[in-house]
Amino acid sequence: MLLGVFQVIITFFSWNNANAQEVISLRGKIVNDSIEDSYLHIMNLNMQRGTITDEHGAFHIPVRVNDTLFISSIQFEAQKILVTKEIFSQKTLIITLKPPLMSWKQSILVTLNFQEDWIKMRYM
Repeated sequence: MLLGVFQVIITFFSWNNANAQEVISLRGKIVNDSIEDSYLHIMNLNMQRGTITDEHGAFHIPVRVNDTLFISSIQFEAQKILVTKEIFSQKTLIITLKPPLMSWKQSILVTLNFQEDWIKMRYM
């Protein structure tokens, strides 16, 4: 009797653990209203697997529940997305990207102004 109960408990935990580690191929799409969304980097930080979007912003990547996806591109603010049970069960994800806090043009301008100021300070 005790052996039977022990086997049921072991079977339950084995099934539960196997189910929690299930991997699916998540299909996603990057959307935005301004900049081309092709060839953006998508990385599953937990599985150390990555991919890039196609010319339509679509991608697929292996995921498990509670994995973290990292989306990065020079044109947008980087984002981290937790793969919830809901995302996992739907097997699809639509991501809207946010513009960067500072554009690359502003970044170059700030760098140039810093260099000019540094040169002026050196010769004062």
